[in-house]
Amino acid sequence: MNADTVEAALLVAFATRLASDPADIEPDQAIADLPGIDSLAMLRVIVDVETALGIQIPDDTAYAATTVRQLAKLIAEQA
Repeated sequence: MNADTVEAALLVAFATRLASDPADIEPDQAIADLPGIDSLAMLRVIVDVETALGIQIPDDTAYAATTVRQLAKLIAEQA
């Protein structure tokens, strides 16, 4: 799976969980700086991406990256 596909799924999932538009989320923005993000929202984002892409994401992967783009790359490498 390529990182662009994962990044697109992450942007949609973050936007859905944070009630924003995917275009408003910058892939290189720090995840911790996203308005409304917390551990529960992050968990829901990961579950949404797993469901959308039909993959399993290890729990530690979700917190191993600081930006959406980095997270997409990590997930793509493991998928």
